[in-house]
Amino acid sequence: MCAVKRLLVVALLLASCGSETAGTGGAAQGGGAAVPLDEAAWAKLEARPLQITPLAAGASCPISDSAMLTGSATGLAFGAGPVYAVPGGPTIVLGTKAPDASYTVKVLWLASPDYKGGALIRGARLDAAGEVTFADGAKSLRFGLDTGTTVGDATQGSALGWRYLRSEVRLPADGCYGFQIDLPDRTIAVTLRAAA
Repeated sequence: MCAVKRLLVVALLLASCGSETAGTGGAAQGGGAAVPLDEAAWAKLEARPLQITPLAAGASCPISDSAMLTGSATGLAFGAGPVYAVPGGPTIVLGTKAPDASYTVKVLWLASPDYKGGALIRGARLDAAGEVTFADGAKSLRFGLDTGTTVGDATQGSALGWRYLRSEVRLPADGCYGFQIDLPDRTIAVTLRAAA
């Protein structure tokens, strides 16, 4: 009888893990329950190489496709998802130059309701030299499960499962920028143009 109980417990444990993607460090994907990434999982994402390829001299900026995402309660969202960039328009608008000659811009990051995991976001300038950082000079941005930001009302936005992360991105100048978004099971990219 004990052996049958043990097999039942093992079967239940395996069934409860069935919605997780292998190697996700506990972050369920798809429609499964959301599980936050632990420090080891974040460290794995941070250890991935930045795979953003610079543009050839004179090449045009290959801006990512954009769309108005139904129910997201945002403007144009760039990228293939499930994590998108929402720069507030068709380009990132640069404001006033800071004393260090950089620009601080706001970008909203958006995760679709069917994605239940975390994401690590990093960036690089594609058309020239120049560093991309986030608030306080950080080289990466963690998009966890609870960002403390809610958007929309009972019929759209957070109520439908969309997640939002507000960010400040520091850019050196106008130009073409690539953002690598590392998920536990894959890497996606978003390319945006910044102009004054």
